[in-house]
Amino acid sequence: MKKLKFCALCLLLTFSCFSCSSNEDIGEINMIAPNGTPLLSISTFLSEHENVKCSAVEGSEPLLAAFTSKEYDLIVAPMNLGAQLYNKAKDYLLFETLVWGNLYVASRNEMTSFSDLNEKNITLFGTNQTPDIVMKCLSSYHQVEYNVTRVDDVSSANALLLQNQAEYIVSAEPSLSKLKEKMPNLYTLDLQEEWKTFSGISSYPQAGIFVKKDEVNRLKSTLLSLRQNVKDILKDVSYTVSCALKIDKLASLGETTLTSSLPNCHIAIEENQQEAIEFYFTKLNEIGLGKTYGEKLPDEEFYITL
Repeated sequence: MKKLKFCALCLLLTFSCFSCSSNEDIGEINMIAPNGTPLLSISTFLSEHENVKCSAVEGSEPLLAAFTSKEYDLIVAPMNLGAQLYNKAKDYLLFETLVWGNLYVASRNEMTSFSDLNEKNITLFGTNQTPDIVMKCLSSYHQVEYNVTRVDDVSSANALLLQNQAEYIVSAEPSLSKLKEKMPNLYTLDLQEEWKTFSGISSYPQAGIFVKKDEVNRLKSTLLSLRQNVKDILKDVSYTVSCALKIDKLASLGETTLTSSLPNCHIAIEENQQEAIEFYFTKLNEIGLGKTYGEKLPDEEFYITL
C-alpha cells in the first residue's frame, strides 16, 4: 500500500513539474494592436491571458515599426500591411483574419447606395490603408468619382462631421456608435454590404493576427485559445464588454457604445480566409494598388495551419 501511495505521489509531482515547465516555456507574450475594432476583437483573450502584454496604438506607423523591429510575438495589423511585409522579409505569418470590415460612410444627408457618393466631398482616414483601399475598389466598380479630404485617424474624421466641417466621412466602429449618440439623425452606408454586392464574398479581410515565424510552435496553445475567444466574442456580449472596459483605450467609449457597436464590427473567424484574401489582393492589383500588399500574392507559407 505504501509503495502504491509513493508511486502515485511521484506521478503527481511529475505532472505538476511538467505543467509548471510548460507555463514557464510560454512565459510573457508581447503583442501590439491598433485601437478600435482590432483591439476589441482580442479583448476577452487579453482578459483571460495575463501573460500577454498588449500595446494599443493609433495609425500604421507603430505597426510598421513592430514588423521591422521584430520585438513583438503577435501583431494585429491590416491585412495588406502584413502581406506587404511578409513579401519583403517573411518574418511574420498570418494565423487568422479577425476583423471582416468595420467601415461606414456617415453623413447628415440620406444615402441609399454607393452611387449616391458621386461627386461628393468625402473626408477619409487611412491613406493607402483599408479605408482608402475599400473606397477606391468600390468607386472603381460603381464608376463613382469623389473629392477627398485626408485626415490622420477616424477620430479626426468624426470630429469634422460633428462640427459640420465635413459633409461625408468614412468612419469606423466602435467610434461610429459614439458619434451616433451625439448625432441621432446620422445616416450611414455599410461598406461591408457594398463589398458583398461588388464581390459576392461576405466581406473583405481587414485585420489579421500575425505571428513571429520563430514563435509559432511555442505559442500554439495560445493561438488556439485566441481563435476560440474570437469565435465566441458575440456569444456573451455583456462579458465581452466587461473585458473591453478593462482596457484603457476602449473604456473611454463606455459600456453603451461598446454594446451597440459590437455586432457591427464584423469580428469573426471565417473558414475561407485565403480565398477572400486572394480575391481582395487581386482586385487591388486590377485598380493599380498592387504596391499596398507587395505586388504579389503571398505564398502558402504565409498561412499558419493549426
